Amino acid sequence: MEGSTSDSSTERAKIVFPGQCPDCGSDVAREEGEAVIRCIGGMACGAQLKAVIRHFASRKAMDIEGLGDKLIDQLVDDGLIGSVADIFRLSQPQLATLERMGEKSSDNLLASIEQSRSTTLPKFIYALGIREVGEATARALANHFLELDALLAASTDVLEGVDDVGPIVAHHIRGFASDERNQRVISDLLALGVNWPTVTVASGEGPLAGTTWVVTGKLESMSRGTQSSDCVRWALRPRAASLRRPVRFWLGRERVVNEKSGRARHIDCG
Repeated sequence: MEGSTSDSSTERAKIVFPGQCPDCGSDVAREEGEAVIRCIGGMACGAQLKAVIRHFASRKAMDIEGLGDKLIDQLVDDGLIGSVADIFRLSQPQLATLERMGEKSSDNLLASIEQSRSTTLPKFIYALGIREVGEATARALANHFLELDALLAASTDVLEGVDDVGPIVAHHIRGFASDERNQRVISDLLALGVNWPTVTVASGEGPLAGTTWVVTGKLESMSRGTQSSDCVRWALRPRAASLRRPVRFWLGRERVVNEKSGRARHIDCG
């Protein structure tokens, strides 16, 4: 028995890539050295815009509670949001036009949006959604440059001098920073009140160098797990995750700190 060697059995189907994005119709392109093709429509592409907003509002980014996937879809599809900056322009009358959005839900969302205006530089950098810039890289960038303007103005050579940043990541950061659309969005966000504290990194010889901090309880002006931890980690390092090693400083509301520090003394932790 002999196998067939006809042309029909040996021909392989060719994969034909689309020339336009199926969502917005923009052209697609493939960067040198990459296998994937990408839509070049940016935020003009509804699918990309929704993904950008989901990342921006996520817990590890701007942490906007109540801004879930279905609501983001509605806001983009109804034309109420055209960039992440438009999140901070939302109003009660606008939200009232959406399905299944009652007054209480609207109030809670707007309150969460208002609270998210106060963030940290590492979280803001991460929220921007720069390709291949994760949480650790965002912290490294914030720790190195200290100011957003310095980061955005940095050359690729300077960027490559930052821990956790190689040539590819530096290229992505430089490309993001030089895009006029991104520049406008960042300007809008700052004009709409998004802010973060100016933190000075403690020197290795200062009185707090090498100290360990515990962040506990609910804080008045920032979240315990992200914003406060970022401030302490960024400025002082390290931070204790639990009471299993010596603790010198506590950050929290007085009642909670008293309760926890009592426990800490009991196990000889401070």
